[in-house]
Amino acid sequence: MVLGIVLLVFPVAAGAQQEELPEVVQTLLEAADRERDAGRPERAIAGYRDVIRRAPGALDAYRSLGALLHARGDRPAALAVFRDGLDRAPADPALAYNAAVVAFELERFDEALSYVERALAARPRDAETHALKAAVLRRLGRPQQALQALGTAVDLAPDDAQMRFRLGNQLYELGERQRAVDAFRAALERDPGLLRAAYNLGAVLFEEGELEAALAAYRLALEPIDRALERGQKVEPMYAQAYLNLGAIHVQRRDWAAAEEAYGKALRLDPEATQALYNLGYVHYQRGDEAAAEAAYRRALKRDPTLPLACLHLGQITFRRGELAEAARWLEQGLPKLAGDDRRRALRLLAEIRHRRGEIGAAIAAYRSLLQLEPVATADRVALGRLLIEDRQLAAAEAVLEGARRQAPADAGVILGLARLAEERRQPARAQELYEQLERDGGPLPWQLELRLVRTLLQRGELDGASRRLAGGLPAELQGGPAAAWQRVRALLLARAGRPELARQAAGGPG
Repeated sequence: MVLGIVLLVFPVAAGAQQEELPEVVQTLLEAADRERDAGRPERAIAGYRDVIRRAPGALDAYRSLGALLHARGDRPAALAVFRDGLDRAPADPALAYNAAVVAFELERFDEALSYVERALAARPRDAETHALKAAVLRRLGRPQQALQALGTAVDLAPDDAQMRFRLGNQLYELGERQRAVDAFRAALERDPGLLRAAYNLGAVLFEEGELEAALAAYRLALEPIDRALERGQKVEPMYAQAYLNLGAIHVQRRDWAAAEEAYGKALRLDPEATQALYNLGYVHYQRGDEAAAEAAYRRALKRDPTLPLACLHLGQITFRRGELAEAARWLEQGLPKLAGDDRRRALRLLAEIRHRRGEIGAAIAAYRSLLQLEPVATADRVALGRLLIEDRQLAAAEAVLEGARRQAPADAGVILGLARLAEERRQPARAQELYEQLERDGGPLPWQLELRLVRTLLQRGELDGASRRLAGGLPAELQGGPAAAWQRVRALLLARAGRPELARQAAGGPG
């Protein structure tokens, strides 16, 4: 976020001439000045009041008294004093300027504007007064006029970095980001130590996606903040946002160590910063430190239970630990705010969890939600089709799988799913056709599918075809236990095919 305009330090400026004071009053005024300069404001206030009572035309007394009341935090009293002074000297630019500042702080913006106009009538080429007018106009909802006033201020004080800085803020608020960038850079050219300009420059460049330039600006702006943190000094929490942006830049550059450092500093400045905890969890997750990611995410979710990516990653972490119920709870918590690929990942994982827990209806519901998204992967349609077959919803499975086939006619997963469906419907000819298509398109079948094809051949009474497929040796990819399983199935199928000699040979060892 770009920092707002900072008001000027309250000025106590000499301005219009005041009436010549009696010697005794001048002596009292000087005594009040000494009390003020000595740091005894209450005595000074009493002294200035006495001067005004004796000489109502003593303008310096109004200026000083109003300033002291303002410094004490009594803005209404300060404004009343400045008004009284203006009643005596309506054109005094210092009283008008100060009255405008206090009225602005009290959010009496129309009144503040009237005082600013008085000050400008007396000092039309004062850049600070034009800048104050811009601040008042901005609060009155007149941004273009505020921009015009700031432009005048910059023209009157072209080397004033503060004026360029304020101009940049106003341009940003009006959405003129490139001009705002130029104004902030111009401010830094005139005063490299104006770190607020560097801070705002980094923020705008970050929003514009100019990451390398934003990184350079932030490094300049945050250098003294880094030093203060190293020394353990107190730093304003507002700089936490700069470290958040800096961390985001490092994340996009995949510089995880630098991102972790930036988010850590944001948390030092604002330990309750949910976004910093959330982002830090993401960095830990990307670095493979799941324990640290889980700790950060859980802290963030205590402050905002709807953080979507935290819920997804916690679901994945707990799933890998085998905590299926906990994983499902996290995924369901994050789903309402997850979108795009993250939502697809969550729904796929949730479907798998539900399936593993025997909750096939809930698994099907998760895949149906997934199919409502665009684009939909063919593999997701196939997975849903298989679940529907398992749940004996064969017509629904056919609709889903045929839809997947229209999407990807040659996809092996689709064809296999349709073959399984044909088996469930006791349609061996259809199943044989599909298994043979898999073989034509993809080469030799894996041994599990080879056995399924043999079974369909036997169901169709094609004993010679089944025997030919089983007459060969042990598939090369089988070792150990799977080899024995193959031989047992092979022997059984050969027996059913009416080949007892081959069946006995198969049962006795590798064929």
